[in-house]
Amino acid sequence: MLTGEAKVVIENGQLHIENLKKMRLTVDQLEMQLRLHGVTGIQDVKIATLEANG
Repeated sequence: MLTGEAKVVIENGQLHIENLKKMRLTVDQLEMQLRLHGVTGIQDVKIATLEANG
C-alpha cells in the first residue's frame, strides 16, 4: 500500500528546494498552483505542504 507523506515546500516565505526536487516540482509549477489558489507571492506563505499522491 502506498501512502503519501506531506513535505514542506514553503516555510515562512522560504522555499525548501530539496523537497521540491523530491516531489519533481519546479518553482514555476509551484508558483502557478499558488496563483490558482489566490496567492500572489511565495513570500506571503507561512507554510505550504504537498503530498506525493496529490
